[in-house]
Amino acid sequence: MCHSDVNALDNLLSENLIFTNHLGQVVSKFEDIDSHRKGTFVINSINSINSINLSNQEIIHLGNSAVVTTQANISGSYNGQPSEGKFRFTRVWSINTNGWQVVAGHSCLIA
Repeated sequence: MCHSDVNALDNLLSENLIFTNHLGQVVSKFEDIDSHRKGTFVINSINSINSINLSNQEIIHLGNSAVVTTQANISGSYNGQPSEGKFRFTRVWSINTNGWQVVAGHSCLIA
């Protein structure tokens, strides 16, 4: 995500991905990856090891799936509009023949 690595994202995201972004828009895997490919989604704030600093992470394992929630301070842009602040993310991961993949996700700006 930090480097818009579309090959890595293609492997990590399920073909059936349903993701609700911080604007309340529901996007598919194709739309999510395409936003990285086209530079529509850009992350500017990364730390010295080229990743986002995550905090308050919780993981619930549910057999062949897991729910992960975390928060991060992020600075970037989406569709040319600056977006900066503390975000909360939720991801639902499922394991299949392709390994662990995100099947659903949600992000929101913490007020």
